[in-house]
Amino acid sequence: MRILVAFAASIVIAGCASVGTSHVTQTFNFDFDQVRDGWIPGATDFPVAQSAAVGLFGAVQPLPAPLNSSNMGVYLRGTNVGGDLFLFQKRFFTGLAGLSTYLISAQVDFATAYHSGCTAGPGPITNLKMGVSIVEPVAAADAQGVIRLSIDKGAGPTAAGNFLNFGDIRNGQAGCPSSGTFAIRTTQMKSQPTALTTDANGGFWVFIGTQSGFVG
Repeated sequence: MRILVAFAASIVIAGCASVGTSHVTQTFNFDFDQVRDGWIPGATDFPVAQSAAVGLFGAVQPLPAPLNSSNMGVYLRGTNVGGDLFLFQKRFFTGLAGLSTYLISAQVDFATAYHSGCTAGPGPITNLKMGVSIVEPVAAADAQGVIRLSIDKGAGPTAAGNFLNFGDIRNGQAGCPSSGTFAIRTTQMKSQPTALTTDANGGFWVFIGTQSGFVG
């Protein structure tokens, strides 16, 4: 996962009325062999009473065969019991200037066994979402007893809310075998619609996950 953060600072030129903007770009390459600790799994968009049936599990694990198992990735598993499920992992990072505003762009490599020839099943109706936020993404029950996320990641698989939606999770491989082969797909670099303002220590949250409309 690669995140570009561009610092935008307005500069008032003394003695005149003109205002300019300066940009400094910083790149974060997320190698999960190095940042494997501190990831917290979560799940949303289901009734509280169905939490046990969802069976959320998240970890940092080796990539599955035939991929290089010496490389690590964030792993998510859950059962979509009601036709809508968002599974995610989040982690807090520091390293930016404190109380500063950044523009965010991101690109993700992910592994999936759903081939691009599949027109049914989870592949075409499960989308990859992520975002960078000063507000911690927290899964909590709303007034109707449904687990929701504390920030706007968009309702359903196709919406992005205030963050990023990279499209469905099919891997680019041809055909649709009953037991697909894991392959890595690299998304396009996309710009987050909302800027990030860091905390006093230059901290921020990153979340990444999948939203699925497939029951099962």
